[in-house]
Amino acid sequence: MAEKHEPGSSQIRFEGVFDWKEFYHTMVGWFKSRGYEFWEEKNVRKPGTFGYEIEYEAKAVREESHYVKYTIEIKMHGWHMEDVEVIENGEKKQKNKTGMLVIEVNPKVELDWKERFEESKFKKKLRTLFHKHIIRKTVEQWVDKLYYECYLFQTKLRESLNMENKYNAYTPWYKKKY
Repeated sequence: MAEKHEPGSSQIRFEGVFDWKEFYHTMVGWFKSRGYEFWEEKNVRKPGTFGYEIEYEAKAVREESHYVKYTIEIKMHGWHMEDVEVIENGEKKQKNKTGMLVIEVNPKVELDWKERFEESKFKKKLRTLFHKHIIRKTVEQWVDKLYYECYLFQTKLRESLNMENKYNAYTPWYKKKY
């Protein structure tokens, strides 16, 4: 079994009006542009008392190398969802959604995902020694890299929901336009 490291999940909570198509295309486009394979695992729409409820789960996977694989799981839950028409700039009608969303992002780094060290007890102990003592710093770098990628992904999602500016704490100063 592959060894998994989880940098920590995070959550985005949103309530208001948003463009679902733009949000979805932003999410899928971000993963495709970074070489991830993206697929939906669950997409359910249930009727509710006030509007409808949605449950959405997706997974994005990228093989970083023959030894390292990145997996990002996205879970969304929406309540009181309704379709509304919004008039932008006094002329253009646009179909949007309104409601409450909770988005969870769970990143995982899998080491030895092809299970080359699973053949014997000796190889399993060798893998443990290899991870904990020989490439410990490299493993930490892989985990950090995925953590910051997920942070950039969340920033992109927040931008598409009009929740915050285009910049975050990790944006280099020379890319900021004041």
